[in-house]
Amino acid sequence: MQSEVFVLYINRAMESSIMQISKTFPVLLLTGPRQVGKTTLLQHLAEEGRSYVTLEDPDVRFLAKSDPGLFMQRYAPPLIIDEIQYAPEILPYIKMHVDRSQQKGEFWLTGSQLFHMFFASYVNTYLQRNIRDLTQVADELSFYNFMIAVAARTAKPLIYSELTKDAGISAPTAKRWLSILVSSNHNNVLKRTVKTPLLHFLDTGLCAHLLKWKTPEVLARGAMAGAFFECFCETVVDVSSKRLRLAFFAGRHRPECIHRDSDRLSRA
Repeated sequence: MQSEVFVLYINRAMESSIMQISKTFPVLLLTGPRQVGKTTLLQHLAEEGRSYVTLEDPDVRFLAKSDPGLFMQRYAPPLIIDEIQYAPEILPYIKMHVDRSQQKGEFWLTGSQLFHMFFASYVNTYLQRNIRDLTQVADELSFYNFMIAVAARTAKPLIYSELTKDAGISAPTAKRWLSILVSSNHNNVLKRTVKTPLLHFLDTGLCAHLLKWKTPEVLARGAMAGAFFECFCETVVDVSSKRLRLAFFAGRHRPECIHRDSDRLSRA
């Protein structure tokens, strides 16, 4: 007697965002910890005719690393490439292909350890586009160092003397740049009464990148695990007043930071 196994698929809130991205760009990259359902999600959304290949397969990985051109000939788009971090050598070949074809949604990639590659590009875009559009920040490197200093103080009291010392800038500059991080998100100011000013960097993924926490496992065992957990809770719900709503929305493209003082709660 054979037993049947039924697999229950749980719909994800990001499904519509993934499909919209696929219709807009030639390459989609879905990153996250292992065993959270990235591959299952993409396979569920894949249209008929989209192939699948995983670089966890040693033979496939060897081909991708040793002869990326042949790999691209053997595995033609539309294609899902699983665990792309095992063979970054094929990324330039993917770029050359999509530059020639100009087709949308050709490659869907998953990766378990590409957070820092993604966020490095993200921060560079933020500094070059958003910040230049918002104010006159001549020294992008100094502003980047300031972002690191802010990230290091997430879930901690805001003490400008310490912030300016680590960032190597003046107090007026620190206040102005902090207001840039706040205003760049264009969210409403929420009222909150607290005794001590606090900073919360709401985008915990970006915060981890800035502070060089390479993996979730290392972070979970690190000195800032509690601070990151507090920030995550801040993004999800304010139990007492319900005035702080969900802060992680699909499609957000800016760093997020909370500056909370006795008069207001500002979000960036």
